[in-house]
Amino acid sequence: MHAIGLEQCAQVVGELGANRNVVAGVWPKGRVGLARVVAINAGVNCHHEAIVGAHARHLGEHVTSKFAGVGRANCAGKCLVKKLGGLGIASLDAVSLEGDEGIGVLRETGSHRLGQLPGGFVGQGGIALRRQVLERRAAHHTAIDALVRSQPHVLNAFGVVAQRKVWSGFYEINMPVAERFLVKAAGRYDSYSSGQSHFSPKFEAEYRPLDGLKLRGTFSQGFRIASLNQLYALPTTSFTTSMVNCTAYAAFCAAHASNPAYTSGTYAPAGTALANAALKPEQSRSFTAGLVVTPATGLRLTVDYWNTRISHVIISPVANLAIRDAYYLNNGVVSLPGYTVTPGLPDPLNPTALPILGNVTAAYANADSQIASGVDFAASANVPIGTGGLRLISQFNAALLLKLALTDSGITQVYDGTLGPCNITACSGAPRWRGSWSNTLDFHGAGSLTLTANYTSGYSLEAADLGGVPGNCRASIGASVVTYSDGTPVRCSANPTFSLDVNGQIKVQDRVTLSATITNLLNAPPPFDPSAAYGYYQFNPAWAGKNFIGRYFRLGAKLDF
Repeated sequence: MHAIGLEQCAQVVGELGANRNVVAGVWPKGRVGLARVVAINAGVNCHHEAIVGAHARHLGEHVTSKFAGVGRANCAGKCLVKKLGGLGIASLDAVSLEGDEGIGVLRETGSHRLGQLPGGFVGQGGIALRRQVLERRAAHHTAIDALVRSQPHVLNAFGVVAQRKVWSGFYEINMPVAERFLVKAAGRYDSYSSGQSHFSPKFEAEYRPLDGLKLRGTFSQGFRIASLNQLYALPTTSFTTSMVNCTAYAAFCAAHASNPAYTSGTYAPAGTALANAALKPEQSRSFTAGLVVTPATGLRLTVDYWNTRISHVIISPVANLAIRDAYYLNNGVVSLPGYTVTPGLPDPLNPTALPILGNVTAAYANADSQIASGVDFAASANVPIGTGGLRLISQFNAALLLKLALTDSGITQVYDGTLGPCNITACSGAPRWRGSWSNTLDFHGAGSLTLTANYTSGYSLEAADLGGVPGNCRASIGASVVTYSDGTPVRCSANPTFSLDVNGQIKVQDRVTLSATITNLLNAPPPFDPSAAYGYYQFNPAWAGKNFIGRYFRLGAKLDF
């Protein structure tokens, strides 16, 4: 597959556009532009866009593959037409959904050294100007625009037109206080044209009390303004997988007793996020403390504790436990401030009964705070074996997550060691332990053989942001824990993930190197996880992707000119 130039694109457009059913255009802005091709054929809309490089010379592979058959428009637009037809818009022949999109960042930076000492320059400072532009027009038709705003879960378009300028000033100072004591100070001031500004300092210190021992630590404050999408975009919708907890919502299930499949299966409540121009910027405080030990030449050990707290963290709406309780226990009436909840598809056998929860709509909001802490470990060795030039190179890395929690309106949701936060990680979870250990035999530069072990610990399947209760599997049924037809949880936790990889290289000549890799050498399968990734895969693709693929071989050759 190869990219096609604009000349070939014009040929495609010309042949497809004999009946004015094709709209194509290129929107260059400086050296970066957007090429878009929109084909409307017999009421079926094909919409594909590609960000292109200098002067918009080429379209990407995605567009090429969709228009490989000149004169045909094969895409999945029939579903869109069907939904629009049901809303009184019979044909797309006169409606173009193509959009204008531009993502641009213009950055100018200048810096200057602040001074010089015998050991090097003291520091530097400077200023920067950055302009952010995001232009994505989702619709140019009043009926479509109204539909996007009124029912974003039906036509989940994305649109935003916004820009802002950012002035920044920064500095960095190195201060060798004593022979074994070094202090660094840095800071950055950001001022946005939308009215926000903040100063973010950072301090670092290193102390060597003994040869082979170094103590280190940092303290910093950070600042992140809401994205242009969160501030100004059209409504956007995401979906989560859930189940009805018939123990907690017995009256609801009883109303659908003649159709048990309606309440026993999974369903996907939608969460529609509305832009909020009043969002506060996120502010963070972070510190680290650790030590570095080098007991001998070629040996190095490090341990670092880190702790980060984010205030005014920005969150999007989700069908959490409070919303589900209010909906199912109050006959669909949800009075939580700022939330609009609509029912889902009705039960065909019980059309007058309360339907399952369908959509939760709310604006992006600032939660109270989020806190995370953990410990990072690392060890490395590079030692000779014998006198023939053979060396052992070993590298070990591990991370322990001690705490990950979000506090909103005084209620704390704990995520560490669980499947959450689903609203941020798409239910990939926050395992407590992750690590890898690689060992390489280096044959005096003529070749090498590396064995790498990868490990991720298991986790409980309770996701607090979906209404799960960490440590209580049964209380999390219907939130993130799925059950058999008798109400028994399928699983309450996921097993650890492990894989072993092998890589070998041999230098045939000075400029030719051959390599071979076996990924997942033991062909270890992915642990069964019915809740990860909203239950779509039955395993966790974030941690067990290579296990799902299985044992994989790859051969390569490198030629240096």
